[in-house]
Amino acid sequence: MITNTAALMDTIPQNKVIDIHAHILPALDDGAQSIEQSIDMLLLSKKQGVDIIVATPHFHAGRLNPAEFLAKRGEAYNALMDEINSRALDVPQITLGAELALSPDILQYTDFCGLTINNSRYIMLEMPYTTWQNWNYDVVMTIINKHNLIPVMAHIERFAALFGDFSKIESLVNMDVLVQVNARSLSEHRFKKIINSLVKKNKFNLLGSDCHNTTTRRSEMDRAMREIAKRYSPSLLQDIHTYSNNVINDRAIDF
Repeated sequence: MITNTAALMDTIPQNKVIDIHAHILPALDDGAQSIEQSIDMLLLSKKQGVDIIVATPHFHAGRLNPAEFLAKRGEAYNALMDEINSRALDVPQITLGAELALSPDILQYTDFCGLTINNSRYIMLEMPYTTWQNWNYDVVMTIINKHNLIPVMAHIERFAALFGDFSKIESLVNMDVLVQVNARSLSEHRFKKIINSLVKKNKFNLLGSDCHNTTTRRSEMDRAMREIAKRYSPSLLQDIHTYSNNVINDRAIDF
């Protein structure tokens, strides 16, 4: 069970534009491959109006244990921050998290401290890209009930599109989880009905760029925020900002 680690959390001002999902740390996964690429991604995010960006490198149980992963993440973060500070760059504030690939193996861990978003009660999970089975839901429920964590389900719209049916993800969405949508999905027609369904269920909670570079998988946060306000309402955009601020400040959210 994870305890409240508020003392370890970065201090996050209120009402900030937050990119809750980004692969901006250098040479950790399939995201940024160098410090310079990380900086280019951060400068683009700043230009798009992002104040705070959560670094969520991929974590796969079995490849590295949590301690090894956190050590590598810390090294990448420190190297990036040294360069940012030495050049006095105006970039979004970086806070740390991880994107955990869902598997039965993650239940071997008794403590998820450090893997959660900004050392909060919120933890980002990525579902498998194969047909979901009962164990998938069991793992999510164990994380909720045994570890007292609240899952943030990464880019859930991808899986509804993959399975060709929103009902295939509905039982997961109906759990006590938060749902994150990728910014780029707002501009792709194949996701429109899925996102509409999430909005109707009050389950479009968080927005993330899921950026990996500045070209093929670049941040589109500015475009997505404009589209949310135009297609749905400015109030939905404000709700997303509120959810994001609550998550990184470890505030409780009612379901």
